Amino acid sequence: MRGVLDAYLDSAMFPNHTPIEPAWFAGDIEAFWSGGQHLRGREAVVAALTEGVRELAAEFATFKITPADVHLHRAGDLAWIACRLDFAGQLAGDGGPFSRTVGSTFVFEKRAGRWQMVHEHSSRLPPFKP
Repeated sequence: MRGVLDAYLDSAMFPNHTPIEPAWFAGDIEAFWSGGQHLRGREAVVAALTEGVRELAAEFATFKITPADVHLHRAGDLAWIACRLDFAGQLAGDGGPFSRTVGSTFVFEKRAGRWQMVHEHSSRLPPFKP
């Protein structure tokens, strides 16, 4: 499942990203993204990711997602990953920096011998103040 997550995050990197693989997602996936999107079903998630990568290509010269504080848990054919995702990039227009951090949980189920994402939830995190 960590391999599925890493490939999923790599699909949103820019300028070099991996192709989105619909098989990463269960047909009945439900996703709640930090931008307010609520997506149901593999087709909706793949379409939103495809559009998101297109938007990133127009907006950013570079864009990277780095998982941190990754906690993986497994109970039989169910697993979940809780982590922080650090987004960083350079804007295409003025080359200015961009950064954002979200907290994310990804739930996977092993179906027909392969791990598929069945749920994703991401929320923006407030800036850290020591």
